[in-house]
Amino acid sequence: MLTHRYPRGGKYKDQLITRLASLAKDELPHGRSCNALLAGKCDAGDLEYYREGRHYIVCRNTDEGVWVADFVHGSRNLEAIFQDLPELS
Repeated sequence: MLTHRYPRGGKYKDQLITRLASLAKDELPHGRSCNALLAGKCDAGDLEYYREGRHYIVCRNTDEGVWVADFVHGSRNLEAIFQDLPELS
């Protein structure tokens, strides 16, 4: 997973886990619209993103809590990934 590809993989993994825990507690900062991230190339609906290191945490806030759709590395083709998300079909 993350630990074998990055020299500080354990620390980075811990940062991602800490961010997820803060999302679950509805702590600030709140996410930004994925539509802004995609610059109008496709519609991401009400999905939001949080940037943590080189990854985007893509999620949706609901009355029941935070639903995480995906973790996406920033170097990947974001438009193609969003078009493949079943939540947007």
